[in-house]
Amino acid sequence: MSDALTLALERNLALLAGAGAGKTYSLVTMTLHLLAGAREGFKPLRPARLGMVTFTDKAAAEMRARVRARLDVLVQEEPKASQEPELRASLERLGLPFPSRDTWRSLREELGSASIGTFHSMCGQILRRAPPGSGVDSSFDVLDELEARSLVLDVCERVVLDALESSDTLVRELCAEMTFSGSDFTEGLVSSLAELYGKLREEGLPAARARVSDPGEARESFDALVEKCLELCGTVSEHDAKGEWRALREKLERALTGLTPENVFAPERLPALKLAFNEDGRDVRRLKKEPGNSMKELYWSFFGKSDGTVLTLEDVAAACRTVPFEATFRALLEQVETRHAEELSRRNALDFTSLLVKTRDLLRDLPDFRRQMQERFGALMVDEFQDTNRLQLELVLLLAEKREEGPRAVKPEDDLVAALPLEPAFLCVVGDRKQSIYEFRGADVSVFEVLARKIEQEGGVRDFLQHNRRSVPPLLDFFNQAFAGVLVPGEGGARPYEVVYSPEGDDLLAVRPAPVPAPVVERLLVEDEGITTSGELRLAEAEALARRLKLLLSPGAPPLIAVTREGTEVRPLRGGDVAMLFRTFNHLEVYRQALIRHGIPHRVLRGRGFYGAQEVLDLASLLSLLADSEDTLAFAAVLRSPLVGLSDASLFRLAGPEGLSLPAVEKEGASLLESLPEGERERLERFLSALPVLRRERDRLGVRALLLATLELTGFREALAATPYAEQASANVEKLLALAGRRDERGTGGCVTFARELQRLVHEEPTEAQADLLEAGDPRAVQLLTIHRAKGLEWPVVVVPALGGSRRSNSGGRVLFERARGLALRPWLPPELLDRVDTKFRSPRFDAVKTEIKRRETAEYRRLLYVALTRAQDRLLLSGGEERNAADSWWCLLDARLDEDSRLRDLVEDLDARTLPEPPEVDLSEEVDEAEQEARVETAWQRVHARRDAVVPESVTVQAAAVQDFIACPRRYHYVHRLGLRADGVAWEAPPRQSALYVERDSWGAPSPSIPDRVVALVRRVDFRLAGTPAPERRARLEALAREVGWTVEEEGVEEALVLLERFLDTACAHELATVPGARVLRALPFVLDLPGGAPTALEGELDLLWETPEREARGLVFLPAGRSPRGLEAHADFLAAVALAARRLVREDVPLRVGAVFLGGDVLEPEFSSEEANLQLPAERLRDAARALVEADVRGRWPGRDAPVCAGLACGYVAHCHPDGLARSNSVTDRAEAC
Repeated sequence: MSDALTLALERNLALLAGAGAGKTYSLVTMTLHLLAGAREGFKPLRPARLGMVTFTDKAAAEMRARVRARLDVLVQEEPKASQEPELRASLERLGLPFPSRDTWRSLREELGSASIGTFHSMCGQILRRAPPGSGVDSSFDVLDELEARSLVLDVCERVVLDALESSDTLVRELCAEMTFSGSDFTEGLVSSLAELYGKLREEGLPAARARVSDPGEARESFDALVEKCLELCGTVSEHDAKGEWRALREKLERALTGLTPENVFAPERLPALKLAFNEDGRDVRRLKKEPGNSMKELYWSFFGKSDGTVLTLEDVAAACRTVPFEATFRALLEQVETRHAEELSRRNALDFTSLLVKTRDLLRDLPDFRRQMQERFGALMVDEFQDTNRLQLELVLLLAEKREEGPRAVKPEDDLVAALPLEPAFLCVVGDRKQSIYEFRGADVSVFEVLARKIEQEGGVRDFLQHNRRSVPPLLDFFNQAFAGVLVPGEGGARPYEVVYSPEGDDLLAVRPAPVPAPVVERLLVEDEGITTSGELRLAEAEALARRLKLLLSPGAPPLIAVTREGTEVRPLRGGDVAMLFRTFNHLEVYRQALIRHGIPHRVLRGRGFYGAQEVLDLASLLSLLADSEDTLAFAAVLRSPLVGLSDASLFRLAGPEGLSLPAVEKEGASLLESLPEGERERLERFLSALPVLRRERDRLGVRALLLATLELTGFREALAATPYAEQASANVEKLLALAGRRDERGTGGCVTFARELQRLVHEEPTEAQADLLEAGDPRAVQLLTIHRAKGLEWPVVVVPALGGSRRSNSGGRVLFERARGLALRPWLPPELLDRVDTKFRSPRFDAVKTEIKRRETAEYRRLLYVALTRAQDRLLLSGGEERNAADSWWCLLDARLDEDSRLRDLVEDLDARTLPEPPEVDLSEEVDEAEQEARVETAWQRVHARRDAVVPESVTVQAAAVQDFIACPRRYHYVHRLGLRADGVAWEAPPRQSALYVERDSWGAPSPSIPDRVVALVRRVDFRLAGTPAPERRARLEALAREVGWTVEEEGVEEALVLLERFLDTACAHELATVPGARVLRALPFVLDLPGGAPTALEGELDLLWETPEREARGLVFLPAGRSPRGLEAHADFLAAVALAARRLVREDVPLRVGAVFLGGDVLEPEFSSEEANLQLPAERLRDAARALVEADVRGRWPGRDAPVCAGLACGYVAHCHPDGLARSNSVTDRAEAC
């Protein structure tokens, strides 16, 4: 493990941290060294100059929390001699005292100024500071994943269409061969361009620099094969003493002589070669002696070998013909690159990748700006560096450039690794190359080694963290022995991306004791006699695995799990101690059903991409159906989903002679629905009656409001609660709503566009992570998740099933790209030149690129196994078997290692599934009647989907602001509080909630605060004495306050919030608050106001400020997000009455009370107060009656509106939704509102 000297960062450091070896602890220790000045020749580093880069917002927040927690301990009490031993050792070495508590307290208070975030957030901050004239507008917006992908695809489509319209013959043939947009099974020209463009951008590589085939090399390959064939003819002539092959040989020589790529398909050339063999009639394929053997090789050169291992003349001819198309494909990529940049510039927007690219280009091309950004950092630490790519490496190099003789001029084509020396004692990169498993997201594991060597060459150090605190010693022995023979170089020596296991740096050393003797690794063997398919093997394996788990979890099972990591006391296993890790979820249901049969509680944490999550697919299908009522696939998906919940049998009954379609079902009407079971018929009738309303409101409501209305109508959320992944599904629905809201805010497409984009992204590589879960779930439940989802986590017992499964390769496409070898198109020939239309051709270069991609995949496949196994703390259970066509599977790799290494063999216990004892029987107190069980399910469906009876609860609690809107108009309440509908262009209506600017791919948590929310959060903390402070000092203090809250000024909405707060501090009210002692200003006062009379009724709300003026008058203040209504305070009279009622309970009776509001969306931020304290008795009764009426309307689902003149008098911003034609209408419009 790294010692104190290394962690002092007195030299640049590449820290290779093994699994469970205390990486985060070491990073925090290094941070304390920097802050305390425990480095020779360096002063203490202020937190504002500390830079820490991680890969998700969640990881950044955790890192900040860990630093804060260590500082808290040093602040709260005098540090003991045993605390912070590494830091004490460094300080003693330098003869420096341990910092005082006051010093640590000061550092703790300034921690908010430290730059701790992701690459994307760091680049966002840098670009916000871009100098004028740099081509970057600092007010740029950041596209989310959905918008970014859709924009790239749209640009690709336009580029291809333009080329087709210009009659580019090469593009026309390229499009004819690949198709325009592809299908579910093949990629088209547009999708291939989009995918390859994304890969080039991740590499930071301009399209013009992507390697393509060299025409000269392709022609040389053709000529070489022709020459080889002529040589074979010579061999035949030499050995054909009897002249048996003379006639055939002469025909072949005539056709081969002068053969070129241009004339190869002339009748006297390749066709003549094939015809000569066919007319000869002899079968040469089995001949082994000369001259027959040479004739056989000639035959293969013309017709091909059955195993596909021999290149034919058609292959090399097709390769020569395809070379110009590769150049054309690259030219299309260059156009996409230009058009995409222009479109981003036009929108003043960036996507995630362009954040990095723009920052790299800016730092590279503007040396003075680079130096300015470098000065912001006194040290830079990058976590998880094994998951970076070349573009991120270049960003690190530009920021870590040696200050002396810098900044250096560099050109776009320069190699920054060679061009930029590193600043000494500045940089630390941390990671574990063995755990690099994100190549599908653009990561390049070779980058770590490139930088580590550079650090060493320039006087830095490479160090290792090897003391593992996670796993018991027998497990570590197994990991060390097994992976020494698994992570090995490939044929011909190791490639840069192949991580070769080195015991000196990679062996994990034990820290924990061993509470249970070895072996603690079990391998479950399934008898394969009688099993003929992989599916049958998987079923048998899942059954055996479930039986084994039930035995381990059953009462009376031997204790296996350490109570503490430091001790040897053990306890029985619980379900929550177990994680079952899958490489993919393709066969998840097989294992789930086995667990269900054995009564093992479990929960699924899905690892599939967000757009492929079933609930997202279901809602996308609904939007597609609303966009196109004749979309039969969408209709079937909706009917089968929890939105309606029909069985397969019912779908079959609905499918008439014309197939299943919405128009057909609507045409047949009740007669068709009579054949369905009663419950399913009622659900379908309810859905069909609601569908016209949803379709009518499709464009008026906006996508988010439309989805909310659908969720309410169908009970979709409640139905999801019955699924095994309810928590994840619900979180994904919320994330989809946030995405839809973001699209509504920007006006970048309605229901039709959004549905099309969702459907398009379903089949693409999952880069958008599913929504994060905050709860740990049932501690009794076994957790099922993917290995990628499990990275960074740990469990006492880890189960890795399906070790023998085959893996899918990404090298089967028409267009391939490999970092070192460039792009390659699979060769093809026009149909008129083909003997068979299904012929697939190869080329030496295409084969080389394909082979290299497979080798990359194999290397990462083995690293993925390392990540899976090293999650285990106490025990490891492996299962699977040798499946057909999977000779390189995990099972075969480990099986070979066990045969090779007797020491490893002793660490593993093989369990024969046939000899497992029967799990204990579950005592069922009553028999389960299938009819009764079906009735219970149907009752649950009715409870979820049926409209509730109009019974108002006895006790109700309602938001005070909601009651205000309900009193004004029930339909207005429904639009604002139930559907979250926008009121575009109406300044006095509350703005929609803003979306996060930096939406991290792996960390969709809660949406970022809106600007008004940020203002209120700052008001609750601000020192009002700043009202009289000079503007520059006040601004600096407010920015420090924002950092203390945990924000950076560059975050979306923070700058705007600070400006609003400064404007408020300039008001007379703020100056009055400055004169009131801080202790007498009460802030953030939540209330639950019980209203008198009748059944229990209460209002909830929050009073932002309450204080007493020097004139002994109490004042209450709330901050409202919108602008001032033309009606002034009257528009909020009932809400302010509720606030006054609540405030009155906090103020003495003899003190007058006035409440007021600040309209944050207005031009004037001076608060408006009521002229005098109102009689609060009547408002209390009015509020009580309104609250109960609101709940009743909610239960009934009825939201009556107002007549148009009333709406105009209320200055309601939603009048266009209720009265689009501007004519007065009666309350008969409630029918439409009820359906909404």
